Amino acid sequence: VFQGQYLDTAKSYDGVSLDTQIIASGYSFETNYGVAVDGSIAIDGETYGVRVYINEKMDVSPGDTVEGRFSFRYTPPGGWNTSIYHSGKGIFLLAYQRGLVEHRESVALSMRHYPAVFAEEIKHRIQKIFPDDVVGIVQALLLGDSENLDYATDTALKISGIRHII
Repeated sequence: VFQGQYLDTAKSYDGVSLDTQIIASGYSFETNYGVAVDGSIAIDGETYGVRVYINEKMDVSPGDTVEGRFSFRYTPPGGWNTSIYHSGKGIFLLAYQRGLVEHRESVALSMRHYPAVFAEEIKHRIQKIFPDDVVGIVQALLLGDSENLDYATDTALKISGIRHII
């Protein structure tokens, strides 16, 4: 039922390019080619989690909108990739910039964006309070955010089989 009633609509957009508006649910982060940000998109009356890849540097915050032409990739198995990494996080589509992108900052923050704002504030406080060599592990333990784990620690946790606990 979930596949047929919900995901099949998203799957029909695999490989499609269209002009659309995406509402950010988190903060943008740097990639090799610009930035990426997680958000949501409304398609045929349904809302889907999407990760947007933008080819320029911009600071996107929760509640902001990004508008432009994007091509989409379906993330659950059966799409272009068999990995469940993105779909396991509720991201069912990847959006890649295909034209000019307009970024509009949010005027008023919705209650549903408070957890992301709160987590970002905690992240900044952790960076101020703790020494640099433990910031990554503290953020991973408290927020589930392992992006700042150094390579050696991340590898040691993977090899020992306990990274999922962090």
